[in-house]
Amino acid sequence: MLASLGKAHVQSAKLADGIEFHQEAFRIRHELDDVAGMLDSANAIGLASLRGRRLPDAMAYFATAQELAAELGDVYWTGVLANNVANVHLELDEFGEAEQLLSGAVETFRGIEDTVCEGEALYGLSRARRGLGRPADALGAIRQALAIARENRYRPGEALWSIELGRVEAALGRPAAALEAHQRAAAMHRQIGDRAREASAFDATGEAYRELGRHDEAADFHRLAAAAFRELGDRWRLAVALANLGTALRAAGAAEGDAAAPLREAHAIVADFPDAHARAFGNSIARLMHRPHPV
Repeated sequence: MLASLGKAHVQSAKLADGIEFHQEAFRIRHELDDVAGMLDSANAIGLASLRGRRLPDAMAYFATAQELAAELGDVYWTGVLANNVANVHLELDEFGEAEQLLSGAVETFRGIEDTVCEGEALYGLSRARRGLGRPADALGAIRQALAIARENRYRPGEALWSIELGRVEAALGRPAAALEAHQRAAAMHRQIGDRAREASAFDATGEAYRELGRHDEAADFHRLAAAAFRELGDRWRLAVALANLGTALRAAGAAEGDAAAPLREAHAIVADFPDAHARAFGNSIARLMHRPHPV
C-alpha cells in the first residue's frame, strides 16, 4: 500500500510526499528481508529523485538498487538500472558514459526479448548520440524505438519518443520535420492525459518554430509549457521553458522588460539546482540577460 501511494503521489507530481511513502515501504521491506521489494523501492525513490532533478540522490538510490539486483542475479533489473543510471548521466551531459550503459542495456533487453524496455534504452541511446554530435546515428536509434512502440501499440512510448525524433530532426537541420514530430507528440500526450509530457512537447514545438524564424508562435508555445510546468510544480522544466520564452521574445522584438522577466525568473530557479549542468545553464541565461537587447 505504501509503495502504491508513493507511485500515485509521484505521478501526481507530489514528489516529496511520494518519496516519503517509498522510503517507509523500503524500511518495512528491509525489516522483512524482502530483497526484491527493497530493490523496487530503491529504484522508485531513484526515479522520483531523478524527476525532481535531485541527481546525487537519484544516483545513490540506483546504486543501492544495483547492489540488490546483483544479489538476486536478476538480468531484467540489471538492464533497467543501467538505463536509469544512464538517464542521470544524460541530465549531467555525460553523454559518453550514457551511451556505453545504454548500448549494454539494449543488448540485455534483446537477450531477454523485452522489446518495450529495448525501446526505452534506444530512446536514451538517441539522446546520448545526439548529445555527442552524431544526429545521424541518433536517428537510427530513435526510429528503431518508434517502430517498437508502434508494433506493441505502446502509446506512451510513441508519444515521448516522438519528441526525441523532433529534436533529432532539428539537429539534422530539418526544423519543419521537427515541428511535425513535436505537434504529433503533443496531440498523443493530450489523448493519453499526460500533462507534463504534453508541456514538454509544447516547449519543443516552440523551439522548432524558433528555428523556422516564427518567433511569435514560438513564444506562444513556450508560454503554454511554462504555465503547465508552473501548475505541476516542475521547477526545472519551468526554468527551461521560461528561458526559451525569453529567448523567443527577444527574437520577436518584444519590449526589453517583457523579454527580461522570464529570463530573470529562470535564472533564479536554476540557482536552486547544484549540479554542473545546471550551473552552466544558469551562466548561459545570465549571458543572455546581459546581451544588448535588439532594437
